[in-house]
Amino acid sequence: MMNYLTNPKLLNDSMNHISETVLINGVPQQAVITTAYLGMEENRHISSLQPFKRGDLVEHRKHTYLVNEEVKNKRHNKYRATMTSCNYYFTVRDLIERIDTGEKDTYGRPIYKYIYGEPYNIHGVMKEWDRKLDQAFAINMMQVTFFIDVQDNAINREQFKVNNIYDIKGVNMEVKLQELSNEGIIGVLFIKTGSSAPY
Repeated sequence: MMNYLTNPKLLNDSMNHISETVLINGVPQQAVITTAYLGMEENRHISSLQPFKRGDLVEHRKHTYLVNEEVKNKRHNKYRATMTSCNYYFTVRDLIERIDTGEKDTYGRPIYKYIYGEPYNIHGVMKEWDRKLDQAFAINMMQVTFFIDVQDNAINREQFKVNNIYDIKGVNMEVKLQELSNEGIIGVLFIKTGSSAPY
C-alpha cells in the first residue's frame, strides 16, 4: 500500500481535499486545522504544504491564533506546528506628533499635547507568569503581573517598549521587559503601576 505521507502527489491530493482557507498574517493559505492537547489555553495543530513560522498569526473561523512552535523544516512532507488561541488583544494607537502647548506645569516643565493615529488591535496570548522568575526580575510576589506573548515585529517592539503603559483588564500596567528567547515571539512582562495609560 502506498503511504500518502511519503508520496507528494497523494499528499497534495489529500491536503487539497481536507484543507480549508485560513489567513496567515492576513494572507490566504490552505491549511488543515485539528484539535491539539487540552490545557489552560485552547491549542490547535496547523498543517500546510506552504511554509509558515513561529509567531505567525492565524485567523481561523473568525478567531485568531499565535503559532508557538518552531517550523523550520517539513514533517512528513508538510509543515506542522501548534498554535494557541489569542485570549487577549490590545487596542493601540501610534504616536504621530508631540505639540508644545506653550504652557507649563507647576514645576515649570512644558506641557505637551500628543496626537495619535487611528486605533488598531494587537492580538496576544496571556499566560501565567512563572513565579520562579520573580527574584531574577526583582518582582514582589504580591505585585500584579501579566505575561503576554505577541508576534515579534518592528511595530510590536516599538509599541511594547519598556516603561510604556497600558490599561489591561481595567488596571494600569507598565512594560517591565521584553523576553526574546523564542524566535518570532515577544514575551511582554507587565507590572501594575500608579501612572495612567496615555489613551
